[in-house]
Amino acid sequence: MHAMDEQTPPFRSRRWQSAWTVALMGAVTAGCAADPSGPVPPARSPDLTRTILAAIDDVSCRTRLKPGAVKLDSAESVTWQDGSLGCPEPDVMYTQMLVPGYRVRIEAGGRLWVYHAAKFGTPMLCLDEK
Repeated sequence: MHAMDEQTPPFRSRRWQSAWTVALMGAVTAGCAADPSGPVPPARSPDLTRTILAAIDDVSCRTRLKPGAVKLDSAESVTWQDGSLGCPEPDVMYTQMLVPGYRVRIEAGGRLWVYHAAKFGTPMLCLDEK
């Protein structure tokens, strides 16, 4: 350490000034990115984002529409009452416990497609939502 460094107040040091500049630039650029005219979309977990993309891909394959022509209607976290994930099939037994997961609704081809998924599972098309 130099003699001048010992006498320099901490807020005048190069390290402090560099940190302050980086923080200030981050705040300025973050404000520029936001669109003040529209609502801010809610943050999504990576698992929900993965589920949405898988559902869009499945609808795109089923309808032969490009993924850009497929529209997300809604996506939400849910707790399913059992292992059927809200889509029970006749004569099938399911685990009887609460299952955290997601419900995703996709609009494509003039139809609403509903997908259910466990938190870490693959979304499945639910034709008879219960």
